[in-house]
Amino acid sequence: MTTFYIVPAITDQAGQWRDVGIMSSQGTLVCLDASPAAGAAFRESEPLMAGLVFYNER
Repeated sequence: MTTFYIVPAITDQAGQWRDVGIMSSQGTLVCLDASPAAGAAFRESEPLMAGLVFYNER
């Protein structure tokens, strides 16, 4: 299982996670380095916001 966290771009927790994507200021997914299923889950939840957590079964 892979867990995806949406965190603010400027955070004191930088370096604790591997960046896998980019979100626009409007909360839409710009790019994502993950499975198509994970991408679909993100897009279904748009607009995205900091604090969201996604779990993706491989």
